[in-house]
Amino acid sequence: MIAGHGLGSRLLWLGDADPDTISAFLRAYPSLADEVSRLLAVEHEEVMALLRPRVQLINEMASILVAHGTMIGAEVEELVSSVRVAQK
Repeated sequence: MIAGHGLGSRLLWLGDADPDTISAFLRAYPSLADEVSRLLAVEHEEVMALLRPRVQLINEMASILVAHGTMIGAEVEELVSSVRVAQK
């Protein structure tokens, strides 16, 4: 996304990024790895902020899945509707 499409902090398109070319990109642009790490850290924190208030629900669903292997839609809806999460 950053190297192959120019969607980083600079509008820099480096060509198609694929497993064969990414190591060359990183050698030519060492700051690319730092930018990717920064972006991943920001996105990771956003995801964790969404999940933290729902950890009880996630654990309940995980327990049901471990015990039974599947859940039907009605079970998921019942669990989700029973949990109230404060919105920002």
